[in-house]
Amino acid sequence: MWMGLGFTTPLFAVLIAALVLRDPVGPWRWTAVALGFGGVLIVTQPGHVPVSTLGVAAGLGAGLIVAIVSFQIRDLSRTEAPVACVFWFGVFGTLIASTLLPFYATQHSVWQWLLLAAIGVAGTGAQMLLTLALRQAAVTTVIVMDYTALVWSTLYGWLIWDRLPPHVTWLGAPLIVAAGLIITWREHRLSRAIPPATALEED
Repeated sequence: MWMGLGFTTPLFAVLIAALVLRDPVGPWRWTAVALGFGGVLIVTQPGHVPVSTLGVAAGLGAGLIVAIVSFQIRDLSRTEAPVACVFWFGVFGTLIASTLLPFYATQHSVWQWLLLAAIGVAGTGAQMLLTLALRQAAVTTVIVMDYTALVWSTLYGWLIWDRLPPHVTWLGAPLIVAAGLIITWREHRLSRAIPPATALEED
């Protein structure tokens, strides 16, 4: 359920682009978002367990905030270097999160510190790649790729922990993969048909 709420970001991104920024969002992108989110709903089975209203609101709010931040990163990347965007994103994120340290901080072992360091390196690399992607393509194109996280988590679960997902994952995963493939195919067609500068704004 909570994973499904996290995957509402592409929906919010398309809505912001179409309703707030008045950017052209064509049927291919809408189709990709609908397919991907439909696959997530199948996998997460919302309503399968009782949830709190506050929790649902927090999940939806997180999806909306990530969508807004993605548009801000794309706007900043027009004038700022990707490294600068990632650096200041990390600085302000750390400052905000540090306000909770007095309440939740605990002692860590050496192994836990190593894991945290690895997470930091991987997260920084991922943020850098995301910033570079947002610099080259529309937000609604890049964010749809979030749906593939479910596919990667399934692969890691199988390879590392030898755990296969339930049968509903095999029903929803093809829709998620299809969403990414539609966007990839469409952007490839646009890049060949029209100049790159125009392709970023068209659908």
